[in-house]
Amino acid sequence: MDDPKQRSLLAWEANADHWDAKFGTDGNDDRKLLIGPTTERLLGLRTRETVLDVACGNGVFARRMTELGALWIRASV
Repeated sequence: MDDPKQRSLLAWEANADHWDAKFGTDGNDDRKLLIGPTTERLLGLRTRETVLDVACGNGVFARRMTELGALWIRASV
């Protein structure tokens, strides 16, 4: 198989269940206790502010931004 896109897709599919089990819908402790709060503070989101979340993965932080009132545009590339 010489197609890099296909190799990448197959690698992800082989690891997706592990990733979802480890991070769940709310993220792991690093995300909940360190990355999330720090990013929220740095962004200083305001209600109805539009945020582009590139490589949003399973959407943990994107859902949190929505809870904070942001308008969320996402792209997982």
